[in-house]
Amino acid sequence: MKKVIFFVFSIVIVNNIFAHTGGNVEYTCPLCGRRFESYTQFSYTIFGQNLDLRRYGAAIIPSPIPKCISCNFVFSDDFFSEEEIIVLKEKLKVNNIFEKEPDMPNHYYLAREAEIVNRDLVDIIWWFLSGVWENKDENLENMLMNITIKYIDKLNEKSKSYNNYQLVKLDLLRRSGKFEEALALIEIIKTYGEFYNDYIIKIIDLQIELIGNKNQDEHQLP
Repeated sequence: MKKVIFFVFSIVIVNNIFAHTGGNVEYTCPLCGRRFESYTQFSYTIFGQNLDLRRYGAAIIPSPIPKCISCNFVFSDDFFSEEEIIVLKEKLKVNNIFEKEPDMPNHYYLAREAEIVNRDLVDIIWWFLSGVWENKDENLENMLMNITIKYIDKLNEKSKSYNNYQLVKLDLLRRSGKFEEALALIEIIKTYGEFYNDYIIKIIDLQIELIGNKNQDEHQLP
């Protein structure tokens, strides 16, 4: 159950008018029942995408997600079923991830919660990756990238997302300074048959250039 408290509107102008809208929304924590307000993004405009699939534009990426001010549970409306909430209550009593791993990005906690209730691995990877995007602490940056890579490595090669996540892994390796591992992965990606086509070749060529320059910055897709 949520209630819109107030509305905030901001405008970014790039040739035309692009908008990001959002405001405080009242949420009820499904874990402890606490009511609280949290900033929520209502609409936004996307201009493009980075090499790690992070979108950019007149938007907060990833979109903010509520975190309970009492028990620290991260959720969105109807995200977890009643059965999953029961499981989470029991598991978090024994393994309180919010106390054991304090001050992590909200999407990191969402990934951990999803893991507890055995959500799909592809989704869990996406939320860990979103935690990399959400993070503002330089001291956590490489750790979050390494965790995301660890979960990408769990993907079955038959997964529809496997090849795309190898490109994400490549970018995270480069940005975390693991240039030799990144170059080794490039040689593997080159063997991916039909996947290694015109546009993917452009991405790989850009990554090779960035690695050669020991560039660890974020970059847009070519």
